[in-house]
Amino acid sequence: SLKTVTTFTESTVMLGNALSIASGEILTPDLLKQNGIDLMGNVKVNQNAQTLADNTVATMAFVHQGWERIQEAVPVQKDLSQDNIHSFASLNGSWVSYESGSDIDLDGSSLVAGVSTYRDTTSLAGFIEAGWAESDSHSVSGKHDYYGIGVVLNEQLTDSLYAQIGLRTGWVKTDYNGRFTNDNVSYDSHRWYGGLGLTMGMKKSWGDRLDSDFYAQYTFTYFDRDRLTLNDAQSLSLAWSSSQTQSFELGMRWQMSYSDRLSLSARLAYENVLDGVTDGQLNGLNLQEVDIEGHNGIMQLGVLFKPSKQSPVSLKMSTNGYVGSREGISADMTLQYEF
Repeated sequence: SLKTVTTFTESTVMLGNALSIASGEILTPDLLKQNGIDLMGNVKVNQNAQTLADNTVATMAFVHQGWERIQEAVPVQKDLSQDNIHSFASLNGSWVSYESGSDIDLDGSSLVAGVSTYRDTTSLAGFIEAGWAESDSHSVSGKHDYYGIGVVLNEQLTDSLYAQIGLRTGWVKTDYNGRFTNDNVSYDSHRWYGGLGLTMGMKKSWGDRLDSDFYAQYTFTYFDRDRLTLNDAQSLSLAWSSSQTQSFELGMRWQMSYSDRLSLSARLAYENVLDGVTDGQLNGLNLQEVDIEGHNGIMQLGVLFKPSKQSPVSLKMSTNGYVGSREGISADMTLQYEF
């Protein structure tokens, strides 16, 4: 507890946009609470600057969910022919919200395109990826763009068991436009990201038309540190420490072949997101941590169409629904061509 009355002066704490404590003002527990200062004297910025962390965690969420887009885009061995080259391109649109202490609305689109080949029990795919999103939190807007490359290696261990590893790396750009107590604030941030995806699965055929796939998946995304200066009246400094997001997913896929031209698919999955925590400082003062940790349920329905059995072209479309700490929908459309 506080044993003395404390008065803030200009020399003891940063004033202005980040803190709403006037010089000479008497420190009280209520004033502490309003400005993010605990009773041990640890000073943090108040809520009007907290949107800086919200904007950054939206970037982390958008890049990390790109693993789903990669999984949807890369052809599975069942759909490949030996030794041929397969090209693919997948477009996605998503409209989701994250519970991160603040409600963050995140709407975006992404592209994954590349080539793959299959020989014996091994398939290898190389791809490029890009994503563009906009977020909103406390009426503050942000833009989040990323561009990267990656590879996916799939090995059929037995007739039913398979293992998959994916690697990706790239750059992500974050734009922020907001307002503190009495000033408009903006910034552009550029950070490097890298990621790893590991999947183990077991496939089983139930007759000639129905296939199932039970899988366990781990994904990891790393974000490099960044230091920048805000475009505001005080030119405040903003620093982000390196951070990472991890997730574990257990799921089941089904695919029903109605004919040589048409197949229907479904997926149910449980996802546990860990970390995804922002660690930032504004002029040396700690921003309150924001994260995207939580539990999610994922539901998917899809359709695969080929003009004919021998056609080198196929089109896959799917819709996804999310419940839990991530809520919303997304849609994918993937075109494959074999040559």
